[in-house]
Amino acid sequence: MKPDARIDRIFLGLWPPFSREPRQRIAASHFTASHDVADCQVAVVRGLGYTDGVLTQPFGTPGYDVATGPWVDYSLPLQEIL
Repeated sequence: MKPDARIDRIFLGLWPPFSREPRQRIAASHFTASHDVADCQVAVVRGLGYTDGVLTQPFGTPGYDVATGPWVDYSLPLQEIL
């Protein structure tokens, strides 16, 4: 380097540039809506999994079918991948 050299920009990324990751990761606890039933509630558990997890409580509740059981809803930010 020359003694009077100047830094005109700093690159803080990866080289070479990589294509964008097409997969999306959504934390289980980032649901937009949830529905409890009389004897079973949706609960967020801090520190379960990569971020926070979601489960139903109490653990001894009976099985439910899709139409009558507790649920959570997620909003997915979809975009076109070039």
